[in-house]
Amino acid sequence: MTADRARRVHRMAQSMLAQGVEQTLIASPYTIRYLTGCDVDAGERVNILLLHADGCMVWFVNALCAPKTCEDAALQIYRDGEDALALLAGMLRPGRVGVEHALLSGFLLELMGKKPGLRPVNATPAIARVRMIKDEEELALLRRSSAGNDRALERALNCFDPAMSEREFGMFLLDQYEQEDMYTCWPPLVCFGAGAAEPHHASGKARVREGDAIVVDTGADYRGYASDMTRTVFYRRADEEQRRVYETVLEANLAAIDAVKPGVALDELDRIARSVIEKAGYGEFFTHRLGHSIGVEGHEFPTLGGGDGMTAEKNMCFSIEPGIYLPGRFGVRIEDLVIVTENDAEVINHMDKKLRIIGK
Repeated sequence: MTADRARRVHRMAQSMLAQGVEQTLIASPYTIRYLTGCDVDAGERVNILLLHADGCMVWFVNALCAPKTCEDAALQIYRDGEDALALLAGMLRPGRVGVEHALLSGFLLELMGKKPGLRPVNATPAIARVRMIKDEEELALLRRSSAGNDRALERALNCFDPAMSEREFGMFLLDQYEQEDMYTCWPPLVCFGAGAAEPHHASGKARVREGDAIVVDTGADYRGYASDMTRTVFYRRADEEQRRVYETVLEANLAAIDAVKPGVALDELDRIARSVIEKAGYGEFFTHRLGHSIGVEGHEFPTLGGGDGMTAEKNMCFSIEPGIYLPGRFGVRIEDLVIVTENDAEVINHMDKKLRIIGK
């Protein structure tokens, strides 16, 4: 076990112990990877990591998907037809047991039937708070992931072909990640023209037209750590209002980044960005929160503008992504990832944010 992972395990075990919980059931493959360094997709099968208060871990995993070795946890390997939950029940004590949100209710109910006296306690908030503070190993991987994301999108835009549909350009962008030794389980969000006015537009068969805004929200994983970035460009020309909206969103992005420091309320960062957009007369068209945290998952706790009541702490990593969306016309979003440092923010995306026109 690396020193950083040992500290993660210790922090998580101690966080649960503070709630009087000495045994915790972890079922999210992301949290399992965070604690063990091993990545497993168990499908519908039981895949549960039992964390004890002393930091010892036992991993209940099917033989079909079990890692060959795992130095951080004792492997309790079961085969199809064997009762994995009965094996787990045999290792649990009656009383309080921490339960992560990803544990299926059917598994939990069956487990409680096999081990009467279990009292489930929600472990997700404590786990999320441990994961939100990144160690040096994680920060290095997040920087590398974002650098690869920068390069992948830059290459794709430099080779932009107007004959491509939104979906086809997204597939072309996916190919760029292979050159960065990165992978992704989700397609990039690519939006042309009026589609750019939909924050969660479903990329389809639309093709670009002169004067269209092009919004690309994309990211991939590098060694288990996510990246996320949005850039907006214009095809062949941008009119006066498009330029005004773009510069307003960029100002909001920069104002929020400039305000990041330990102790600032995350919802205050949302307010700062939103006030820039409101002052420009577009307040009603900024329709989502300012950002989200990121790590082994693309979206993590806490959020910015989601009412979590959290303040920024050193070594948190989150997105700053204001946007303006004019229905039926166009939209602009600019997203960067930042790491909270001792005094301010380290922006880990370095792709240029000046207004850009492609396809001239």
